[in-house]
Amino acid sequence: MAIPHFRVDTPIQLLECEQAWNALTIQEKLYAYHFSLACWEGSKITFFQKSYESPGIFLLLQELFSIPYLKERALQIGFAEEDLNLLKAYACGVYTNFGNYWGFGSNKLVPELAQEKFDNLVRRIGTPRIKDIWAKVGNLIYDRNPPLNNLEFSDRGGVSSYYSYNVTSSDAELVKRFLISINQVDLHWNSRLWKVDGVLDVKIASNRGQWLPCLGDYEFEGQKIRISNGDFYIFTQRIISHLSNALPYSANEHQERMIVDYIKHFSTGDIKDHKNSQRHWIKDKGPVVETNIGFIENYVDPMNIRSDFEGFVSIVDKIVSSKYSTLVSKAAEIIPKLPWGKTFEKDQFLKPDFTSLTVLAFPGSLLPIGINIPNYDDIRQSEGFKNVNLGNAYPKVNLKTLQFVSQEDAQMIEDLFHTAGELAVALHELLGHGSGKLLSRDANGHFNFDTEAINPATGEKIDCWYEGDETWSSKFGSLSNPYEECRAETVAVYLSCFNEPYEAFGITEDIERSRNMIWLNMALGGLKGLVLYNSEAGKWGQAHAWARYVIFRVMLEVEGLVRIEFTEDNQFILRMDYSKIPTEGFNAISRFLTKLNCFKGTGDVRRGTELFNHYSQMDDTILRVRQIVISNMKPRKANVQCHLDFNGSFPELIKFEESMDGIIRSFQERFPTFDEEMYRLWEEEFSFNRH
Repeated sequence: MAIPHFRVDTPIQLLECEQAWNALTIQEKLYAYHFSLACWEGSKITFFQKSYESPGIFLLLQELFSIPYLKERALQIGFAEEDLNLLKAYACGVYTNFGNYWGFGSNKLVPELAQEKFDNLVRRIGTPRIKDIWAKVGNLIYDRNPPLNNLEFSDRGGVSSYYSYNVTSSDAELVKRFLISINQVDLHWNSRLWKVDGVLDVKIASNRGQWLPCLGDYEFEGQKIRISNGDFYIFTQRIISHLSNALPYSANEHQERMIVDYIKHFSTGDIKDHKNSQRHWIKDKGPVVETNIGFIENYVDPMNIRSDFEGFVSIVDKIVSSKYSTLVSKAAEIIPKLPWGKTFEKDQFLKPDFTSLTVLAFPGSLLPIGINIPNYDDIRQSEGFKNVNLGNAYPKVNLKTLQFVSQEDAQMIEDLFHTAGELAVALHELLGHGSGKLLSRDANGHFNFDTEAINPATGEKIDCWYEGDETWSSKFGSLSNPYEECRAETVAVYLSCFNEPYEAFGITEDIERSRNMIWLNMALGGLKGLVLYNSEAGKWGQAHAWARYVIFRVMLEVEGLVRIEFTEDNQFILRMDYSKIPTEGFNAISRFLTKLNCFKGTGDVRRGTELFNHYSQMDDTILRVRQIVISNMKPRKANVQCHLDFNGSFPELIKFEESMDGIIRSFQERFPTFDEEMYRLWEEEFSFNRH
């Protein structure tokens, strides 16, 4: 399992954006400033979506680090410098993961600082408010015993604040069936599920007092169900206020209409309005300031259907974006090389915007390096999407950070990470998430495919498909995220064997070596990700890590392609026979990718699950590798983000040092006053869920 502590030696990287910021006009800066305020205020919702205690811990840390001369006062009462660093490390962990569970993985994040020392600090120098919050969450902060050690339904041995303490997985499944039955499956995106007095309440995030046609009381399969809105209303009001302030500085009609639809969405909670905002967003090609906001990714929810709040503000890097645009222009020529045939591909490739961005603000529990959104299947399949590369979010890779490969292979990864590595991300986003067709029959009985066509994964006629309002997530449930990430990653590995992607991306030298790097780095990622596998529960804590492990197992089935070489000092080296990539390796990946895509495209849950589970198996060798990886694990980098402040005339960018102090100061400057409304909401919900 992942390290439970945010370590003091965690590398911290500034999301450098000063040069891009300085190039903006005043109008663009004002647009970015107000939109970033909406994102950061909304990010407080994420704490409520992580655990019952997370909002309280955030407020506790904000109040604690606002104490004047905290360091001096702590040292006076016997705190050592090391103790203070351990406290700072925990705060940075909570701040950068937006809660007390890891964003990359679902394990609990606890302080390395001894509990009695934390308690003594609170008692000796804490304000009454700090002491009050500590009394509620102090023990919970340190408790890693089941069910508090991972994010899962209570009846499956975990905890999830998407659901009240008394909601079981069967309750959630019942509500899912109910929402499908009334054609309201989209309510999952921005809702939580509470059980109050025996009634299952679908709580939609929105302002209070707003009307939606679906609101009301129902009965389904003998269970009383309520659909209500007004969840997180204190934050939706603030989001709307900041978006309203951004509206006058929109650059064009698409941005204006997008923001108007955002405001409608956060006001009523209607997902139709958010979908409309995304329609305008994908039509807003190549803006100088790129933004998005809403309930976007569903990695944290145990069912993978309810989504975290997320928002970002960024600046388009036109020079770097040009190579992504070239790849998009060549995509229609590359897609036919995918192994599943015309029936399983969209009738027409809808060329998306694909830009490289410099991030100004990206609050959320996981900062990716690439994004393909919107996640709404009905828009992606027929109207399009956007791809973005987050250029300043890439980690710094060098020989010191690389493990479990030979010196020669480590040098190859270092040399090519920012060329071939970026191409792999681009292929993953554009032609991985952006490819494939969902075969369906609509309410009128119309099929969107030839029913006489042969499924290349089975060699037989297509025998299943999506019906009506069924979606990819609703059919595959908790497997949908790792499965789709695996499909996208496998597309990148597969297409790395063709010259066209390299030519489109401007890579004219070292093509074979670049291909080798992509394959090796994928296999290595599969093994390094084993730290996020809980061997006791038999559960993965992160979709991408699981996906890469599955791809490693596919490679492992090819005799001699990859091998694990154990060394005398109880380490291992991953070795790859690169000569086998274009032959046996390519054929194995091609067969696997065909099955992955076709089982997704037909909604074939049984075959898809069997395939994925087959390649998810563990054996003694892999478990030995896992222990070595855990014993030698280095902490993942954390990011410190700049802050946009208003100096009375125009916004200005404030940078922070690449340190734990820098992260803490950034949150103190961003949220300089105690949030009383957030505290009252948390206290009410916490009291209910601690019953």
